[in-house]
Amino acid sequence: MFLNTGLILASFILSYFLPFELFLFSYAVLGRLHYFTEINWIKDKNYFIDNKFWIYIISVFCFVITLPTLIKLPFFETIDANELVQNIRYIILKYDTGLFFITIVIAFAFLCFKDRKKQYGVIFLGVIVAYLLRNVEESIILFGIFLPTIIHVYLFTMLFMWYGNLKTKERISYFNIILLMLVPIVISVININGESYYFSDNVKQIFTQNNFHIINVHIYKLLGLSDGAKFFFYESIDLKVQMFIAFAYTYHYLNWFSKTTVIG
Repeated sequence: MFLNTGLILASFILSYFLPFELFLFSYAVLGRLHYFTEINWIKDKNYFIDNKFWIYIISVFCFVITLPTLIKLPFFETIDANELVQNIRYIILKYDTGLFFITIVIAFAFLCFKDRKKQYGVIFLGVIVAYLLRNVEESIILFGIFLPTIIHVYLFTMLFMWYGNLKTKERISYFNIILLMLVPIVISVININGESYYFSDNVKQIFTQNNFHIINVHIYKLLGLSDGAKFFFYESIDLKVQMFIAFAYTYHYLNWFSKTTVIG
């Protein structure tokens, strides 16, 4: 557990000095390694679900959600120019948050209910809720932007640490949870001078072209710090938010690697 203390501090220090570079490295390298090892572990656990029918449903939803991005690849340039394909992309992008929400509901239904009727009932309700919330901006931001990003890598990590400590009840584990909670508070109060930072054009290009800045601007908007329409690299608030994002992602992955010997 002392290892986790060190990992939290290391993630914080690196995020302070390399807020954008650390995030890109963690997302592109540590993230891929994390999911490769996690998928193998979940498979050994039979995905915690007896019924394997969900795999086909989720696979179809994942393909549909990623289709707009796939057809933008150079290999599909001819297809991408087709008017019908453009219309299909528009429809998918309009409802992709709803599709993502439904996949979460499907996973919940198959995990928490054994009775087939209850599973389908929950899924049916999920479809109705997704349809009713299709144009609600708050739900789009919550389920489409925050849930798969900040909520997943920060809040869920904290909850899993707390859940794991219910069994061990070690003081150092409580300390690590408190330390994890304190990091964003520390970041918010420390003095940040944008003139002390320099980010290459390559880093800026990768960050913006992949739309990573969307998370930042919505965090600003959530905190009431801006209208969510602008993003800069060197303003104090931009740096602080990015430090938190880089820290959350990096520690989320490192926390997983620290547990691999325990979970096999």
